Amino acid sequence: MQELDSAIATLIAAARSQPAEQRPPGRVMLTAQEVAERLHLSKGHVYSLVRQGEVASVKIGRRVLISEDALEEFLDRSTSPAHY
Repeated sequence: MQELDSAIATLIAAARSQPAEQRPPGRVMLTAQEVAERLHLSKGHVYSLVRQGEVASVKIGRRVLISEDALEEFLDRSTSPAHY
């Protein structure tokens, strides 16, 4: 299991080192911490959103990964029109 986690971490690091235009769409995965930093939320709140099914995720071992596409879908659903 440790080898699998290590291999996944290596693949994620390699994908992030590529320029964005070379990355396959929808394949960039973020950790809960990275999502929390992007949205200015606590990591616990991100985990709560995952548990509630608000944000789609993949669990590999103890790691919870969220695709950029899943994050965009969540933001699209959560965005409300301005009320002026």
